[in-house]
Amino acid sequence: MKTIMINAKNVDNTINEDSFFGNNTIKVTNKCLYREGKPWLPVMGEMHYSRVPEREWKKSLQLMKDGGIEIISSYVFWNHHEMQKGKFRLDGNRNIKKFVQLCDELGLYFFLRIGPWCHGEARQGGFPDWLVEECKEACKDWHMEWPFSGIGTRRDVEPYMTYVKAYIKKICGELAECKNIIGVQIENELTDAPEYMKKIRDLVVQNGINVPLYTATAWGNTRLENTNLLPIWGGYPEAPWERGGEDIARQIDNVYKFRKERNDSVIGADIISHAESDATYITDCVPYMTCELGPGNQITYHRRPLIMEEDVYSVSLCTLGSGCNLLGYYVFRGGLNPTDEMHPMQESMISGYPNDYPITTYDFQAPIGSDGQVRRSYFVFKELFDFCHKFGDIMAPMDAILPENEQEEDIRWAVRTNGESGFLFVNNHSRGIRLKQQTNVEFNIETQNGNIVIPFKKIPLDIAFFVPFGLNVGGLKIKYSTAMLVNMEENTLIFRAVKGIVPVICLENGDIINLCNEQEICGVKVIMRDTYYRKPSKGEKLEVECLSENTLDFGQFEHLNLTDRTQEYRIKLKENIKYIKINWQGNVAALYADNEFITDNYFYGEPWAVDVSDIAGKEIIIKIQPIDEKEISDIYLDVIPQTGNVVPVVEGFIDEYLYV
Repeated sequence: MKTIMINAKNVDNTINEDSFFGNNTIKVTNKCLYREGKPWLPVMGEMHYSRVPEREWKKSLQLMKDGGIEIISSYVFWNHHEMQKGKFRLDGNRNIKKFVQLCDELGLYFFLRIGPWCHGEARQGGFPDWLVEECKEACKDWHMEWPFSGIGTRRDVEPYMTYVKAYIKKICGELAECKNIIGVQIENELTDAPEYMKKIRDLVVQNGINVPLYTATAWGNTRLENTNLLPIWGGYPEAPWERGGEDIARQIDNVYKFRKERNDSVIGADIISHAESDATYITDCVPYMTCELGPGNQITYHRRPLIMEEDVYSVSLCTLGSGCNLLGYYVFRGGLNPTDEMHPMQESMISGYPNDYPITTYDFQAPIGSDGQVRRSYFVFKELFDFCHKFGDIMAPMDAILPENEQEEDIRWAVRTNGESGFLFVNNHSRGIRLKQQTNVEFNIETQNGNIVIPFKKIPLDIAFFVPFGLNVGGLKIKYSTAMLVNMEENTLIFRAVKGIVPVICLENGDIINLCNEQEICGVKVIMRDTYYRKPSKGEKLEVECLSENTLDFGQFEHLNLTDRTQEYRIKLKENIKYIKINWQGNVAALYADNEFITDNYFYGEPWAVDVSDIAGKEIIIKIQPIDEKEISDIYLDVIPQTGNVVPVVEGFIDEYLYV
C-alpha cells in the first residue's frame, strides 16, 4: 500500500478583507470573492457578441446559463466596430448595449474585456488597420516591428491615445446604464506597461463604468504595480500556436498538474515572452482567478489537435484543486468572424502574426461551437459548475495543499481544506503524456479533528476526480467517500461514481456503505448518477453531387500558399434544414451559397457543422482542397485524413439544437 501523508491541520484560515477592490455587493479578499457577505466561487464563460448572429444571442446565452455559467465575458473588437475611420457601427451583432442588456434580462453578469487591444486571434489583435497605419507612420523612426512591439500603440503616445479616448468614450457611453457589469479587463497580454494600463483603467472609470473588479491578464509575469488592477490567469489543454511534437506535449503537461505557480508556461507564448522576472504582486494577497481556461482550443493551419472532454475537464480540476476561485473560460461559445469588411478579420501570417487561422470559423472546439452545435464537454462542465454553485461557498475560503517536488510518475493530487474538512483532488490524465494506473493507494489526511484515511484499490488511467472528507452537508456527516459529491437538492445529496473505482461512503462513526442508485442514509436521501450526455442529434443524409469542374475562386486559400487542387461538391438542401454536418476528408474546405463565400474549415478530425438558416433556398457548394503525404508530415494532426479526393457525407438537421 502506498501511503500519501497530507498535513491539513495547519492551514492559514485568515481572511483579509482590507482590499482596494470590490464594493458593497462584491468584495475581494486575499482568498476569494464575497457576494453579499458570502464566499462566492463564480463561473464565467466567454462569448463574442460580434462573432455570433444576433438572432442566436438569446438561445446561446440561455444555453450557457442552463449549463452553469453565471458571468458572460466578451472582448470588444475595435475593428468590428470601426473598420473604417470615423464610421462606428453598433448595428446587428455589433450592438453591444443590446447584448449586455440581454445578459441582464437573463440574470447573467457581464465582464467587459475592453482592450483596446484584445488579440482573440483577430486581425491586428482587434485594432483597425487605419489606426495601425497612422500610428506606425507617426513613430516610423522607432525602427520596431509590428505587432510584437506594439509600434506607436499600446503606450501613452500620440496620436494613439487620442483615438483610444474616443473609442473608450463610445463603448462606455453605450454601456453606462447597464447595471450587470461587474468587471472590466484592461488590455490583454501586455506585460511591461503599467503606467499606460492605469491610464486606460482611469479612462474607463471617468467614462462612467464603475465596477468591483478591474483586471489584467497576468501570464508572462505582467507588471501591475500601482495600476489598481487584479491579476487574472489562464491555461489551455493544448498550444496550437506552437510547433513540434513530444517536446510541446511536455510543456503543455504543466496544466495537467496541481501547481503553486499560477502562470501557465505556454499560454500566450506566440506573442509574449515567458522569461523569468520579478513579480510585482504577491499572489498570496489576491485570489486565484482565471479568465482563459480553455474549454477547448482553436486550431491553426500547422497544428490541429482534437480536444476531448477528458482533456478540458482535467485542466479545470487541476486549476480548481490548485486554489482557483473564479473559473473563467475562453471561449465557451465559439463564433464566426465578420466577412463584410474590407479585409479578412482573422489573424494570419500576412497580417504579421505567426499563425494562420480559418477566415471565418472561430469554433475553438468549444462546448457550444461556432454554429451553435452542443458538444459532450457542455455536459461535463455542467456537472462541475453545479458543484461550484452548491458547494463553492464552502470551498472558496479553503486553502490549497499541494505536493512538494512532484515527479512525473507520481500520483497527481491536491487538497482544498479549512483544516477540518475539505476535498481531495486527483488527476491521472494528461493530453500529451501517458501516465500510469496507480494501485493500492491511500491518502492519509491529518486534520484538526484527527486523521482521515481514504483508500483506493486502484486509480485508473485517464480519469480526474475529487471527493469530500470531514464534511457535514445536507444533514449527513461524511468522513470520506470514494464517489464524487456533485450536487445537493434540499434533503438530497447527489454523487457520481468515478470510472473504475468502487463507490463507498464512510460515515463519521466509521461505518462504510456501498453507494447504489438511490438509498437513504441516516435520514438523508442519496442518489448516484452518471454524467448526463444528450444523445447526438439524428439527421437525414443529403444528396452530394461531385462537380466536373471548379467554378469558384480559389482566393479563400491563397494566403496559405497552396496550389489549387480543389474539388467542388453541390449539396441539395431540403426544406426546413437548419444545420448540416459535413463528414469530410482533406486539408482545408470552404462553403459557398449562390457563389458567395460563407465559411471555411480546416480538417482536424471532427465533422464540420454549419448553421444554414440564413442560406436556405440557395445553391450550396463545398470546395475541398485534398491533402497529400507531404502536408500530413508538415501538419500536426491527431486524426490523419485520407489523401486524394474523398466525397463528403452530409447530413441535414431540422432540430432547434444540434447535439454532436
